[in-house]
Amino acid sequence: MIKLVKKHTHTLDYLFICGLFVFFCSISVLLVTIGVKQYHGITKQALKNQNLRTASSYLTEKFQQYDSADAISFTESNETPMISFTNANKKESSTTYIYVYDGYLREFRQNTDSDFLLEQGTPLAKLQALEWAAYSSNLYHFTLTDPSGDVSSLYISWNAK
Repeated sequence: MIKLVKKHTHTLDYLFICGLFVFFCSISVLLVTIGVKQYHGITKQALKNQNLRTASSYLTEKFQQYDSADAISFTESNETPMISFTNANKKESSTTYIYVYDGYLREFRQNTDSDFLLEQGTPLAKLQALEWAAYSSNLYHFTLTDPSGDVSSLYISWNAK
Protein backbone atom coordinates (compact mmCIF):
# COMPACT_ATOMS: atom_id res chain seq x y z
CA MET A 1 0.00 0.00 0.00
CA ILE A 2 1.29 3.37 -0.98
CA LYS A 3 1.04 6.03 1.53
CA LEU A 4 0.52 9.56 0.29
CA VAL A 5 2.50 12.09 2.15
CA LYS A 6 0.85 15.43 2.45
CA LYS A 7 3.22 18.36 2.35
CA HIS A 8 2.75 20.91 4.98
CA THR A 9 2.44 24.38 3.56
CA HIS A 10 3.36 27.31 5.62
CA THR A 11 1.53 30.60 5.34
CA LEU A 12 4.83 32.30 5.96
CA ASP A 13 6.08 31.03 2.57
CA TYR A 14 3.08 32.54 0.79
CA LEU A 15 3.40 35.80 2.68
CA PHE A 16 7.08 36.05 1.75
CA ILE A 17 6.35 35.47 -1.94
CA CYS A 18 3.45 37.95 -1.90
CA GLY A 19 5.56 40.52 -0.05
CA LEU A 20 8.38 40.11 -2.54
CA PHE A 21 5.94 40.53 -5.43
CA VAL A 22 4.46 43.72 -3.90
CA PHE A 23 7.98 45.07 -3.32
CA PHE A 24 9.02 44.54 -6.96
CA CYS A 25 5.74 46.02 -8.24
CA SER A 26 6.12 49.12 -6.07
CA ILE A 27 9.74 49.57 -7.20
CA SER A 28 8.61 49.24 -10.84
CA VAL A 29 5.88 51.85 -10.38
CA LEU A 30 8.35 54.16 -8.65
CA LEU A 31 10.89 53.84 -11.49
CA VAL A 32 8.22 54.49 -14.13
CA THR A 33 7.02 57.57 -12.22
CA ILE A 34 10.55 58.95 -11.97
CA GLY A 35 11.07 58.32 -15.69
CA VAL A 36 7.84 60.13 -16.60
CA LYS A 37 8.85 63.16 -14.51
CA GLN A 38 12.27 63.27 -16.17
CA TYR A 39 10.72 62.95 -19.63
CA HIS A 40 8.29 65.81 -19.00
CA GLY A 41 11.08 68.02 -17.66
CA ILE A 42 13.30 67.34 -20.67
CA THR A 43 10.55 67.93 -23.22
CA LYS A 44 9.46 71.14 -21.48
CA GLN A 45 13.01 72.48 -21.60
CA ALA A 46 13.40 71.41 -25.23
CA LEU A 47 10.19 73.19 -26.24
CA LYS A 48 11.28 76.33 -24.41
CA ASN A 49 14.62 76.33 -26.23
CA GLN A 50 12.95 75.46 -29.51
CA ASN A 51 10.67 78.52 -29.45
CA LEU A 52 13.48 81.00 -28.79
CA ARG A 53 15.91 79.33 -31.19
CA THR A 54 13.31 79.02 -33.95
CA ALA A 55 12.40 82.68 -33.66
CA SER A 56 16.00 83.92 -33.56
CA SER A 57 17.18 81.73 -36.43
CA TYR A 58 14.14 82.71 -38.49
CA LEU A 59 14.86 86.42 -37.99
CA THR A 60 18.51 85.94 -38.83
CA GLU A 61 17.64 84.03 -41.99
CA LYS A 62 15.15 86.71 -43.12
CA PHE A 63 17.68 89.48 -42.59
CA GLN A 64 20.25 87.54 -44.62
CA GLN A 65 17.70 86.90 -47.35
CA TYR A 66 16.79 90.60 -47.68
CA ASP A 67 20.25 92.00 -46.97
CA SER A 68 19.96 95.58 -48.19
CA ALA A 69 19.02 98.81 -46.45
CA ASP A 70 16.09 99.66 -48.71
CA ALA A 71 14.49 96.19 -48.36
CA ILE A 72 14.13 96.22 -44.56
CA SER A 73 12.02 98.66 -42.58
CA PHE A 74 10.34 98.84 -39.21
CA THR A 75 6.66 99.76 -39.27
CA GLU A 76 3.54 99.55 -37.16
CA SER A 77 0.04 98.32 -37.93
CA ASN A 78 -2.86 98.46 -35.47
CA GLU A 79 -0.40 99.44 -32.73
CA THR A 80 1.60 96.27 -33.41
CA PRO A 81 5.28 96.80 -34.28
CA MET A 82 6.38 94.93 -37.40
CA ILE A 83 9.47 94.25 -39.42
CA SER A 84 8.81 94.72 -43.12
CA PHE A 85 10.88 92.98 -45.80
CA THR A 86 10.26 94.23 -49.35
CA ASN A 87 11.22 92.27 -52.43
CA ALA A 88 11.23 94.66 -55.42
CA ASN A 89 11.84 92.11 -58.13
CA LYS A 90 11.15 92.88 -61.79
CA LYS A 91 8.77 89.95 -62.09
CA GLU A 92 7.11 90.18 -58.71
CA SER A 93 6.91 92.68 -55.90
CA SER A 94 6.01 91.41 -52.45
CA THR A 95 6.24 92.43 -48.82
CA THR A 96 6.75 90.11 -45.86
CA TYR A 97 5.77 91.26 -42.39
CA ILE A 98 7.09 89.68 -39.20
CA TYR A 99 5.37 90.53 -35.93
CA VAL A 100 4.17 89.09 -32.62
CA TYR A 101 0.44 88.65 -32.22
CA ASP A 102 -1.69 86.49 -29.93
CA GLY A 103 1.32 84.75 -28.36
CA TYR A 104 3.04 83.79 -31.63
CA LEU A 105 5.75 85.14 -33.87
CA ARG A 106 3.91 85.45 -37.16
CA GLU A 107 4.73 86.04 -40.80
CA PHE A 108 2.42 87.47 -43.43
CA ARG A 109 3.39 87.84 -47.08
CA GLN A 110 1.39 89.85 -49.56
CA ASN A 111 1.83 91.03 -53.14
CA THR A 112 -0.18 94.24 -52.79
CA ASP A 113 -0.18 97.19 -50.42
CA SER A 114 -3.63 96.45 -49.06
CA ASP A 115 -4.41 96.10 -45.38
CA PHE A 116 -4.49 92.70 -43.73
CA LEU A 117 -5.69 91.29 -40.46
CA LEU A 118 -3.07 90.36 -37.89
CA GLU A 119 -4.76 86.96 -37.41
CA GLN A 120 -3.94 86.08 -41.01
CA GLY A 121 -0.23 85.70 -40.31
CA THR A 122 1.26 82.23 -40.20
CA PRO A 123 2.32 81.28 -36.63
CA LEU A 124 6.03 80.39 -36.54
CA ALA A 125 6.92 80.05 -32.85
CA LYS A 126 5.36 80.78 -29.48
CA LEU A 127 6.62 84.17 -28.47
CA GLN A 128 5.30 86.75 -26.04
CA ALA A 129 7.23 89.80 -27.23
CA LEU A 130 9.69 90.95 -29.86
CA GLU A 131 11.50 94.24 -29.26
CA TRP A 132 14.35 95.89 -31.07
CA ALA A 133 16.73 98.79 -30.65
CA ALA A 134 19.02 100.39 -33.22
CA TYR A 135 22.71 100.69 -32.39
CA SER A 136 23.70 102.09 -35.76
CA SER A 137 22.20 102.39 -39.23
CA ASN A 138 22.66 98.68 -39.85
CA LEU A 139 23.09 97.02 -36.43
CA TYR A 140 20.01 96.06 -34.42
CA HIS A 141 19.55 94.37 -31.09
CA PHE A 142 16.46 92.13 -30.85
CA THR A 143 15.02 90.93 -27.56
CA LEU A 144 12.77 87.87 -27.76
CA THR A 145 10.58 86.83 -24.84
CA ASP A 146 8.89 83.43 -24.77
CA PRO A 147 5.57 82.70 -23.00
CA SER A 148 7.30 81.57 -19.80
CA GLY A 149 9.19 84.89 -19.57
CA ASP A 150 12.63 83.69 -20.68
CA VAL A 151 14.52 86.29 -22.68
CA SER A 152 16.97 85.84 -25.53
CA SER A 153 19.09 88.53 -27.17
CA LEU A 154 20.02 88.64 -30.82
CA TYR A 155 22.25 91.08 -32.71
CA ILE A 156 21.74 91.37 -36.46
CA SER A 157 23.66 93.52 -38.92
CA TRP A 158 22.61 93.82 -42.52
CA ASN A 159 24.55 94.92 -45.60
CA ALA A 160 27.20 92.60 -44.29
CA LYS A 161 27.80 90.90 -47.65
